[in-house]
Amino acid sequence: MLDIRLRNHNFFKNNEYFNDFVYSYTLLGAFLEPTVSYRFSPSLQLTAGLYMQKYSGMDNLNILKPLYRIEYRPHKNLSIIMGDLNGGLNHRMMEQIYRFDRHLIDNDEEGVQLVYNNGRHFADLWLNCDKAAFPKDLEQEQLQIGFSGELGIVKTQLYDLRFTSQVLWAHNGGQDLAVTYQVRSFGSAASGVKFHRQWQTRNVSGIAVESSVVYCSDLSPEKKMPYTSGFGVHGSLAAYYSYVSFSLGYWYGHHYFSALGEPLFQSISAKWRSVIAPEREVISLKLAFTKEVSDGLKIAVHYGAYYGRDIESFDYFYGMHLIVDGSVFSKYY
Repeated sequence: MLDIRLRNHNFFKNNEYFNDFVYSYTLLGAFLEPTVSYRFSPSLQLTAGLYMQKYSGMDNLNILKPLYRIEYRPHKNLSIIMGDLNGGLNHRMMEQIYRFDRHLIDNDEEGVQLVYNNGRHFADLWLNCDKAAFPKDLEQEQLQIGFSGELGIVKTQLYDLRFTSQVLWAHNGGQDLAVTYQVRSFGSAASGVKFHRQWQTRNVSGIAVESSVVYCSDLSPEKKMPYTSGFGVHGSLAAYYSYVSFSLGYWYGHHYFSALGEPLFQSISAKWRSVIAPEREVISLKLAFTKEVSDGLKIAVHYGAYYGRDIESFDYFYGMHLIVDGSVFSKYY
């Protein structure tokens, strides 16, 4: 089968942050990903295309690169992927380890990925290479290895109870470079439980409760961070009805840091390395409206607020997204 597909995400997200831990900025732009796929058999598919990203207010594309992807399914629930990965929100990572903005800024992950999903159990193991490095290069290699898993304990039409586990290791390094850099490696690991209750009503509705414990560690050969390890505890309650969703969360962190996590939850400032807060307490509130308004077009409007009790700071964001994802042309051979 030959399939021509178009994926387009138009985003606006304004981060109004007023603390000393994270910069305030606005993301306004879009990424466009046209691809051509050919399915040789039910278990093998090859995809090629382009990835283009542009921020509003800039004359040129900030990212333009070719895409390739091969996906082999040795089993109906298992995929082996090389090239363009199912990244971003598809990893199902908590924002303390993998911040939401990476889905907008760095949505073109490349590497190797194994995904298992049978509806009840889920596992995602991947290696993402942000930047390759060869001998005599001037810049370090940048890569991450991650795992996200969900083990279903009870699953019915109305109830879903599962254990979760997440690991993310971020590494900047490389050998025989033209310039000597400090090797930096940071790891985060989390385990928790997730419960979902759905009601059989005219409109889709339900509640979800999550709780996780997170551990972080500086795995660099030379420790330069104010802390070498830390931990955090996160709990949240969410509810949704029809197109509207709401969530309330609480985070307590002790010496917590993460290479790719949301800086609002961390004990080490992303703005000023001299600013630290050994113990963090953050209350979060999120509201969202999401609806598929036509075939292949989804609109999302969201708002989020964070109150740092320890630093007495109220920060918030708001945004809107128009997402297009659909097949333009398909033909069976």
